[in-house]
Amino acid sequence: MTSQISVEVVHDPSDRPVHTTSGVERFVGRNHSPRRLGIKAFHKGLSVGLLRKATYTTARLGSFKVLTNKVVAANDGKPLPLYEKALCGVIAGAIGATVDSPPDSSLIRMQANATLPAVRCQNYKNAFHALYCCK
Repeated sequence: MTSQISVEVVHDPSDRPVHTTSGVERFVGRNHSPRRLGIKAFHKGLSVGLLRKATYTTARLGSFKVLTNKVVAANDGKPLPLYEKALCGVIAGAIGATVDSPPDSSLIRMQANATLPAVRCQNYKNAFHALYCCK
C-alpha cells in the first residue's frame, strides 16, 4: 500500500536566486573546492588522520599485549577471566588516549584551520607542522 502526499512549492520571484553548487563543492566546501586548490583538496588532512590512527592503535594494542602477558604470568599461566581482560582493555585504552593526545590536538587544529578566514589561517603543511607550530 502506498500513500501520496501532495506538496505545493511557491516561489517568490523577488527572492534572491538560489546558488547551485556542484556535488564536489557540497562535499568539500566552497572555499576548499578542487577547482580552487587542485587535487590537494582531497588529501589535505590525510597525514594528520593517519598519524592519529597510527599512534592510538599502536599504543593501545601494544600496551594491551604487554598488560595481558603480565597478568597471565601473575595468574600462573591460566586463561584470564573476562573482567581481567576488560580491565586490561580499559587501561590500554587510557594509555593509548594519553599517547594520542598531541596528534589528536593537531587534527583539531587542522580542522579548525579550514574554517578560519584567510587572514587568520595558519596554512599547516602536514601533521608535524600542526604538531610543532605554536603561534
